[in-house]
Amino acid sequence: GEDGKTVADTTVIGVGLGGAYSGAVNKAAAAPDTTVDVNIGNENYTDPYGNTGITDLYVKGENYVKQHADVSSLTVGGLLAIGAGKVETTSNNTLAVTAKGGNVGTLTVSAEGTSDSNAHANGDGGGIADVSLEAAKAVNTVTNTTKAGLDGNWTIAGDLSLGSVQNTLSNVQAEAVHVGAATVSGAKAEDTITNGSTTASIGDQASISAKKVTVLAKNYITTGQDYDYAVDAKA
Repeated sequence: GEDGKTVADTTVIGVGLGGAYSGAVNKAAAAPDTTVDVNIGNENYTDPYGNTGITDLYVKGENYVKQHADVSSLTVGGLLAIGAGKVETTSNNTLAVTAKGGNVGTLTVSAEGTSDSNAHANGDGGGIADVSLEAAKAVNTVTNTTKAGLDGNWTIAGDLSLGSVQNTLSNVQAEAVHVGAATVSGAKAEDTITNGSTTASIGDQASISAKKVTVLAKNYITTGQDYDYAVDAKA
């Protein structure tokens, strides 16, 4: 997807009204998998006049994944009401940036990954007897791997910067509100974030000459910004 765009967006709404039995089971899922690979070999970098060792080389890979899934289930009236909503967001994202040699003025190699997930499940039932054992379930599972690497022979007149950054945002909520005379309800939220690796590495056989070398890897995880509670169950 383009920067700032939703890669996967799913919304499901189910409604059941009246009768001796009312039931609604609804599911929504968003599951994008992405791979970004930037691989630059051993190249000859020159200016328009054929001079080497003065090019400012910037190699960057970005992976932006945004997914949203929302489900609402509502059952009103009836002697027996069952409202169930399940929502699931999953993604497996890989970003790799590698450069393999050259003669340049400065060198910057950067890998930046962002994963933004939102899963919301709302299961409501309003019969005389409400028996939704798991009225709302929201599940988010994300795996991110972000790598920036250098190999080969490098002659750098100025500075070298090698960096890898992964930013993971996750918001999960399951809510169930039941107003029947007799209720058995449940809401469950699961959030599993696996940042498989966020690395900035220089190969064992690499040869680098530079004035200054900076290597960094950063991993940020932020959860629960959009909702006050991950689980909200009321009878």
